[in-house]
Amino acid sequence: MLGKEHKTFCFPDFYNSLAYVELWNNLLNGVSFQDKIMRKNAYGEVIWLEATYFPTYVTLGNRVIGVSKVATDITERQLKIEAVIQELRNFPRAWLCLRETVFQKEETCLKKVQP
Repeated sequence: MLGKEHKTFCFPDFYNSLAYVELWNNLLNGVSFQDKIMRKNAYGEVIWLEATYFPTYVTLGNRVIGVSKVATDITERQLKIEAVIQELRNFPRAWLCLRETVFQKEETCLKKVQP
């Protein structure tokens, strides 16, 4: 992505945030960054990356002259994780409905059996 401004691949809520300013301040002060990040692709769609940003230096000295990034697209994995989380959130409701149905059937059966 040489020649592209970094914020081209970020959503406005991130590039307008203090976190974005801190990211660049840290990188320009020699501090690397590694995390799972949400970005956008060339079509403006959400993608998830496992990314490492690191400062690059002049051959001699400690002056930062740029920033490099190595990233892996983990969108598919992230979407699967989000689907599992949603299923787990829905699980208690589904379990309660099932439990209610079972108890109602038991009650109905007991009423039929009792004199």
